Amino acid sequence: MGDVPYAGSELTQLLQGSIGNSSETILIATISPQADQAEQTLTTMKFADSAREVMIQPSKNTVLAYDMAPKLHRESQQLQELVQAKS
Repeated sequence: MGDVPYAGSELTQLLQGSIGNSSETILIATISPQADQAEQTLTTMKFADSAREVMIQPSKNTVLAYDMAPKLHRESQQLQELVQAKS
């Protein structure tokens, strides 16, 4: 993959968590039929065309349950203590 001109854009940064390895992303490019919007429409169409070329290799998000169990148990105990303290 070559240069990705929009990789540093503010929108890309905002969506970074949503366009990662294990998500399906849909891009809807809206354009205008008005002549005074021709430049913006062309820019949008170029962006949408280049975005189609972006390919990622999906990966499965896995967290082993036995790795999380102690942490979740501690959190549960802390929450129970909080509830009891407020009662």
